[in-house]
Amino acid sequence: MSTEAVIPDFPFLAYTEALTGMTVRGGHTLTRATAANIVALARPARRVGPTQGLTTAATLHVGYTRSHASIKQLWLAWYYRPDIDPFATPPTITLTTTIRDDVGNTITSSSSIIPPGFDGATLAGGGSTYDYDTSVNVGGFGFVDLDAAAAILAGSSWAFQFDWTRSGGSVSLDRIEGWECPRSQVDDSDDYGALTGPVNPGNPVLAGSTTTTGYERIAQTVAGAILAGRTLLSVAWPTDAAIAPGLVSASFVPFTRMLEGGATPWSWRVRPRVVYAPSSATGEPHRVRYLYQVTGGGTGVIRCTATSTGAGSVTTCDATGLTSATWAWSAWVSTTIPTDGTGRIVSLTFTGKTTAGTLSVAAIEVEEYQ
Repeated sequence: MSTEAVIPDFPFLAYTEALTGMTVRGGHTLTRATAANIVALARPARRVGPTQGLTTAATLHVGYTRSHASIKQLWLAWYYRPDIDPFATPPTITLTTTIRDDVGNTITSSSSIIPPGFDGATLAGGGSTYDYDTSVNVGGFGFVDLDAAAAILAGSSWAFQFDWTRSGGSVSLDRIEGWECPRSQVDDSDDYGALTGPVNPGNPVLAGSTTTTGYERIAQTVAGAILAGRTLLSVAWPTDAAIAPGLVSASFVPFTRMLEGGATPWSWRVRPRVVYAPSSATGEPHRVRYLYQVTGGGTGVIRCTATSTGAGSVTTCDATGLTSATWAWSAWVSTTIPTDGTGRIVSLTFTGKTTAGTLSVAAIEVEEYQ
């Protein structure tokens, strides 16, 4: 095993360096290895949440998929707003975390994989220093060892369940958030990461393989950089039909509590990467899934519509056959998201319909899917 630090400065990549007939020099391999390492290891973009705030005890579910096996840690933190009465007996608060995959495996809150503060420990929810204090306090933070979690969660799609409780008072959950941690080290025993030392001048550029040195290893790391896609949207509501957005229409309409005003669905503005194709109306591959339930025996459909700002290019995808009467994750639905908008900005909106009863949604996850 050999290691070296990730060089944090993104190198200048000249198009003319790739012209046919030019001599390959050490600088060419060094810059490409450095660039591939930064995107594959130092700039992971998968995240969890952030969730909305809660003023009462509730359960939130947030989806997550790991970029790739060379990303080793997921950072998590949660925050609360203390009881506004500094003279009252501090209420107690807890956050209990369970992680599940899409094939039925579970990590419970008692596991050492769950960070302190996320394990259901009882905390004091006081902390106000004056009446109507608006400060935000840290409830807990820590790291999830992704290799240890993956040894239990064999499925590729994970979901975090956060159960938040309070004993009373006005203490409230402000938010839960998390993101993959960037790597500061290249290790040739990992799936991705190109050591720059072996590609210095004097070494054959074709030496090695996808697992050791040379251009093949750089190409392998570029593949890891492509896999390090973005979580475009990660949002959750309490799994309570009285609070979660819902609808009762047999034709496509916006969800309640997901409206900008009147009958206009709320827009989430995101910025997809350009990976393979130039900026275009077709755009890049992505996928979406939902935590949903259908009461009343109906069959639901949820539609995601992506509209590029300025250009107005539109793509849609439907999650169909939604019949679970209890909260359940839908299957992933593949789509493309346009990249021809002004600044590549895209608006995502969600509508739905059901043949009977009420269709509710408690979480949405949209991610790049190269």
